[in-house]
Amino acid sequence: MKRFFENFEFVVASIAFVFMILFVSLNVFTRYIIGYSMSFSEEVAYLSFTYVVFFGICMLFKYQALVAIDVLVERFPEKVQKFVEVFIYAFLTVVNAILIYYSVILTVQAWGRPTASLRIPYSFVDAPAVYAFTVMFVYSVRFLIEAIRNLRSDNISVE
Repeated sequence: MKRFFENFEFVVASIAFVFMILFVSLNVFTRYIIGYSMSFSEEVAYLSFTYVVFFGICMLFKYQALVAIDVLVERFPEKVQKFVEVFIYAFLTVVNAILIYYSVILTVQAWGRPTASLRIPYSFVDAPAVYAFTVMFVYSVRFLIEAIRNLRSDNISVE
């Protein structure tokens, strides 16, 4: 069970990816073979896609595997690099907090708006953003604390 929660983002993104491929394939099959298009399958694929994207971003952020262009920062002295790292994680923490706020507003406002085919609230489409930004906020705080500890461990003056 512990392993499931450690890899929760991966599990949800993988399941959503399977659903997305399944419903897109099923709709293509029914459209070309039977001549019938399942209108709800596009909504399920779109819903699955949002879960794949947002939970996938969480997974990449967790392992610090997002694309980073750090050519300039790598040319700085090591002390400056550590300060830049602290600044970046502080900035990401603030940005993720702001994005949590706006994604919660979006999700709450979407509750009264149903999707076209399934008639479920758009909140189900927007909810992965709330989860993703919350998780990335937590990771940002953790990375920020680690960066500050690294800064202090090298006896670098913060003043």
